[in-house]
Amino acid sequence: MEGIMNTNRNEGPISYKNKKFSIYSLEEIEKLLEHFLS
Repeated sequence: MEGIMNTNRNEGPISYKNKKFSIYSLEEIEKLLEHFLS
């Protein structure tokens, strides 16, 4: 989570898709959210 926060703070919320967090697709993030919210 720290990495996501740093990316958002430094370059905006969209940059993570192109840099450090390119490993995670949006679908995988959605699956994680569904898992935590269920």
